[in-house]
Amino acid sequence: MKILTQFKGLEFEIDDPAITSELIARHHADTLLVPISSMANNGQINKSLTKRMEYFILERPEGSCTCEATTCIDLRDLENVKSYLVMNVAQVTIDYMLAIAK
Repeated sequence: MKILTQFKGLEFEIDDPAITSELIARHHADTLLVPISSMANNGQINKSLTKRMEYFILERPEGSCTCEATTCIDLRDLENVKSYLVMNVAQVTIDYMLAIAK
């Protein structure tokens, strides 16, 4: 399962097939703790900063229903349609990154 964030180029990939957007919706999870090791693409954050972190806190986008996972379906390649979970990096994580970057 891939997770997109509000930051272009910052994506996560959860390799465990048991963890799906349906599982997240079923548990009404508003927040995910995602380990740094699951970062699939990082075009935004300095690697020396992420080395000092253990996980990201991701939150459901504001205004989305807690009864379902917010997904994005990529239709650019119709032969290989992909679905992504959409989450926001929590403000507390952003604040932490700014504090340790000083």
